[in-house]
Amino acid sequence: MGTTPEDGSYANYIFNNTIYSVREIPSSFCYGIQLMCKDTLVLNNTVYNTFRGLSTTSSGNQFIGNIIYNIHGAYYSSATDEQGADFAIYAGSNSLVKDNLIYDCNFKVETDDKMTGAISAGKNSIVINNTVKDCVGTGVKIDGNNVTVINNSLNISGYGVHIHGTKADINIESNVIDSNDFSAIRIKRLSKNNFPKNIIIQNDTLYSTSDEGVIYIDNGCENYVYSSNNIIYGPSGTPEIDDDTTHLINENNFYNYFSIT
Repeated sequence: MGTTPEDGSYANYIFNNTIYSVREIPSSFCYGIQLMCKDTLVLNNTVYNTFRGLSTTSSGNQFIGNIIYNIHGAYYSSATDEQGADFAIYAGSNSLVKDNLIYDCNFKVETDDKMTGAISAGKNSIVINNTVKDCVGTGVKIDGNNVTVINNSLNISGYGVHIHGTKADINIESNVIDSNDFSAIRIKRLSKNNFPKNIIIQNDTLYSTSDEGVIYIDNGCENYVYSSNNIIYGPSGTPEIDDDTTHLINENNFYNYFSIT
C-alpha cells in the first residue's frame, strides 16, 4: 500500500488495515505501507511478513497504535536464505511514533553507518510509548537532530538506542531498555570532527551484559553526553556505580554498597 506526491497529497488517514506479504522470504520491495505524502496519520494498522513495515519519504507524519510483527527477509528477491530486514517503522523528519507494538522481528545487524532496526527517527521527531520485544537488531536508530525518545519499552537482542555521526540535541528519557549482550545505548563518532553532541540520558532503566558497557560512549564524545538519574544494570547484575546515577538497592545487593560495623 502506498501514497504518491503527484497531486500534492497530504493530511491522509490510513487506519484499521491488515497488510502482509505472501512471500516466504520478503525482499526489499516488500513494504507494508509506504508514504510519499506529508502530514498523514497511520493509525491502528497490522503489518506482518514484510521487509519493511511502515515507511515514509516525507515529513510530518504520525504512526500511532500500529501492530507490526514478523518483519524479516533478504534484500534481493532471488535470495533463498534469511538475511534480515531493515525497519519496522521508518519515520521521516517531524514525525510522531507513538503507542506502537513491534515484536518477533529479525533486522539485519549492520555496521554503525548502515544500522537497521525497529524504529528509525528523523530530525525533530518524537518516539514515545512504544513497545519493542523479541526482536534481533537495534531498537531505535537516531537519524537526525532534535529527537526525543521517551517512555518506550525495548527488549531486544541489539542496541537499544543507536546514535552515530553528527547527531545533536537528543533526549533519551524514562525508557526501559534490555539489550541483552549489546549496549543499551551506543554513541559512536563518525570521524575525528564528526560526532554526536548534546546527548541527554535521564531517568532510564537500562539492562545489558555487553563487554562494551551498558552505555557505550566513543572516545571524544564524553564531554557531550549528560547522564542523570538512571538505574543501570551491567554484567554483574547489580547497578553500576556512577555519581550522576540513581541506584536501586534491595536485599540482594545491599552489601555491595554497605558493610557491617
